[in-house]
Amino acid sequence: MHYTLRIISGLISTLLCSLAIQGTQAFASPIKYSIKDSLEIELSRATTVDDSIKLLYNLYDVSPRAQKYEFSQQLSDIAKRTKNEAIQLDILRNNANLFLTSDSMLRIFEKEARELPESEDQKETALFIKLLGLSYRIKSVDAAKRREIVQNLINDYRTNTDHDIYSRIEKLYSLCLCLSYMTEGDMYVKYLNELETLIQEMPHSEGGSLRNMFFNRQAILATMKNDRKKAIEANKAILDIIDRLKTKYRSAGRIYKNYDTSEYVCRLRLLNNFEDMPQNEIEENYSRILELAHRNPDVMQDLFTHREAVLPVSVSELHDRRRYVCQVS
Repeated sequence: MHYTLRIISGLISTLLCSLAIQGTQAFASPIKYSIKDSLEIELSRATTVDDSIKLLYNLYDVSPRAQKYEFSQQLSDIAKRTKNEAIQLDILRNNANLFLTSDSMLRIFEKEARELPESEDQKETALFIKLLGLSYRIKSVDAAKRREIVQNLINDYRTNTDHDIYSRIEKLYSLCLCLSYMTEGDMYVKYLNELETLIQEMPHSEGGSLRNMFFNRQAILATMKNDRKKAIEANKAILDIIDRLKTKYRSAGRIYKNYDTSEYVCRLRLLNNFEDMPQNEIEENYSRILELAHRNPDVMQDLFTHREAVLPVSVSELHDRRRYVCQVS
């Protein structure tokens, strides 16, 4: 038998007050701006392109969202001058994420990506940006128009003879995206499973953006449909992607690149599927969430805001965690 255990409000509030103090001390704005000021001084003294790129990336990583575009444009200018296509594509992906709700900007970024020399990274980046734009536009389409689009996409997909994997992913992802607003039925699951097969067959690229996009969507859907096994697999795949990106960026000297909030959301989704998780993994994810809160004020604030939320754990937690009370679900 499993139970849903509610965190006692008073105790968790005390814990989160402690987290608030530690988080503020570690990540207070004056300290962040002190880091930024130091990096800008270093940048003014940089003598090589490589040093400038490294410092600009660090400035991008420590800056608030509203200021990131300034540094991404400086990086883009250097990358264009030095014909560094990997950085150009990376910046275009970053910019797309900064302008998720601007259809005009997303179209500009997609056009720039398609104009770069062809490579696996280039093709994936262009498609990633295009699908971000579609994700934004499809929200405003009325139900009748959406049904028409779905029928056209189904016919197009079934009669498609194009063997290019990116073209097939585009058609199938577009179809799944539209279906996600219409149904949670078998048709959606069928096409989503087919899309997963294509995603797994896709060549590995520098960005990994399409894989991350797909597994995030799959994790959300599987959790909604109570498909715990699939949800756990998808969230673990995202954590693997995050771990690889952390290693990649550390080795490149990007010590301020931060995936705390992404990891936090992913681990919360894992806990939502606790019934199919072994006890040690439940403990690991719960402990990791608290670690993230200790060092990241955004995670801490979310936990504080939702301190009354129900966290799922198995009944064996009752015997060794005094901070919970039992409530039959």
